[in-house]
Amino acid sequence: MKKGIFTILMLSIATTFSAQTCDELKLENQQLKDKLQQYGITLNSNTTVNSFSNDIKINFIKCIGDKKQQTVTVFFNFTNDTLPNQSLTLMNNFFDGRNALYAGALDEIGNGYQPLKAKFGPNDGFFSTTPLSTGNTPVLASITFANILPDVKKLSAVNFFVKSQNLLGGDNKIEGLVEIKNINIDWK
Repeated sequence: MKKGIFTILMLSIATTFSAQTCDELKLENQQLKDKLQQYGITLNSNTTVNSFSNDIKINFIKCIGDKKQQTVTVFFNFTNDTLPNQSLTLMNNFFDGRNALYAGALDEIGNGYQPLKAKFGPNDGFFSTTPLSTGNTPVLASITFANILPDVKKLSAVNFFVKSQNLLGGDNKIEGLVEIKNINIDWK
């Protein structure tokens, strides 16, 4: 009998403690979600980025849709861990030696969208060049696509081209395709 009462008492205490811990975690989780939303960051856990270089990292930040303008802007940044004295150029087309390739976006059913504008660091427009420091100093960039209706909830892929080269000259010029996949659109 004493064992039964003791067991019930212990379970009661454990349940109360567990409920408090669960409530505290829910509150903390909500506070973190609110903070992310305050900074305009959306959770895109399935979003992947394929970079043109192992030395230059590209991080997806968010994707915001403007219902009124029917535009979608994809935000991302670049960091350079290893290459000194680099400059980056964001390009909307690229010739690979055989084909002319163009930047664009695809939705989930295969509709294609052309870029309307780009912002790269302090500069506006494609083919603008921005210095990229060595270290963990990010350069913010964005590409805006036009004529996307608010019923499009996700972009399957966004493609654009980047060229990196040493500001002081030299042979370490790298250029190629960047692809960001599975992007949820946060319509405003």
